[in-house]
Amino acid sequence: MTTAGEAKAAARAWAMTLAADMPGYCAAFIAGSIVDLPETAILSSWSDTDVMVVRDGAEPAKAGKFLLDGVLLDGTFLSRSSLADTDEVLGQYHLAHAMATGEVIGDPTGWLQDVQDGVRQGFTRRRWVEARCANARDRVISGFEALDGTSSLAEQAQAWVFPTGVIAHILLVAGLRNPTVRRRYESGRDLLAEHGQLDLHEQLLELLGSHRLTESRVRRHLDAVTRMFDAAAPKRTDSYRFSSDVSDTSRPISIDGSWDMIDRGFHREAVFWLVVTGSRALRKLALGAGAEAAKAFEPEFAGLLSDLGVDTFDDFQRRRERSLNQLPEVWRVAQLIMNASPEFEL
Repeated sequence: MTTAGEAKAAARAWAMTLAADMPGYCAAFIAGSIVDLPETAILSSWSDTDVMVVRDGAEPAKAGKFLLDGVLLDGTFLSRSSLADTDEVLGQYHLAHAMATGEVIGDPTGWLQDVQDGVRQGFTRRRWVEARCANARDRVISGFEALDGTSSLAEQAQAWVFPTGVIAHILLVAGLRNPTVRRRYESGRDLLAEHGQLDLHEQLLELLGSHRLTESRVRRHLDAVTRMFDAAAPKRTDSYRFSSDVSDTSRPISIDGSWDMIDRGFHREAVFWLVVTGSRALRKLALGAGAEAAKAFEPEFAGLLSDLGVDTFDDFQRRRERSLNQLPEVWRVAQLIMNASPEFEL
């Protein structure tokens, strides 16, 4: 078992030794829910610790997930220029939340602390919350543009499921919640329940296609995704951005974390991550072992998509249009959530 304090210590060790020796190192901070945990809190086995390293120049490739002193870290590199303008940061929903709630662990010149102070001052102002909600909404619209029907089944699924999932982020941003990745639908449900808007949660699950799936059916699909994952995990694909997300190191998050959601009654909400993990596993298999290796698992992945009501490219397109048509209602509820939040400043 790992405590929050031990995880933070591992993050500092990596940032201060390995990352700090990289050319152009400027600063580092920890992001995510771990920041608010007591030092003695025990982390779940399916949690990682996000470490952001800021460097001069262009953003290098993502470090990805890796183990250090038995702690699972997820390293991300940011360019210093991406944090240079406080207003720009405040308008980007992922970056603003990470910066406003993060814990600075390396800052030789004090520059990053100044940036964080500025972001924290504006983070709860209504105009910036609305700007971040609009940023998430724009990502839904632009994300669907990648859905063109010319790529593999795995790539089409990614081009559909990611912008579909970002719709939930619009609401989480409106409520000043962490726009979490794997548990976004679960977190969104909690938020909507607080505001008496659970009907919208059901509508979001309908867009995903999981609203009528039974627990046993989802367990069956996770068994299939696990087989894809285990086949892809050992393959070497250095050029694939999500290679470390489909590895033995990341198995507790990608697979075990999904089982945990199902066990806790959130099987419908877990489906988003099943599609993500399955599509990534197929993509890694295709890159690391060839197209035929991936095709061997495609029928099981297609079965998952079929249960979500997506069998053809036309189905992807129709689901995209339904999602885009849902945005005005999502925006209305986002405004309702903002109106009910006493911590907002004008």
